[in-house]
Amino acid sequence: MESIIEIILELVLEGSIEASKSSKIPKPVRYLITAMIVLLFIAFIGFIFWVGVIVLNDNIPAGIFLILMGVVMTLLGVIKFIKTYLTKRR
Repeated sequence: MESIIEIILELVLEGSIEASKSSKIPKPVRYLITAMIVLLFIAFIGFIFWVGVIVLNDNIPAGIFLILMGVVMTLLGVIKFIKTYLTKRR
């Protein structure tokens, strides 16, 4: 069951990312797909921050690690977004 869910999510996410880059799809649809992808990743990173803050009360090193992991994922996500969507391709 886990493999089926993983395959379906991978197909949906990879398909969405490729569709958001395609010039054959109308711009409003591409912008909507891009917004949904960004919101999904923001929710995931926000969840990591939230868990880090909760764990911080019980285990300080683990909480700091989770918060730092959230910061690193945020920075890498912003860099990847800029490279993928905001820079002009040659």
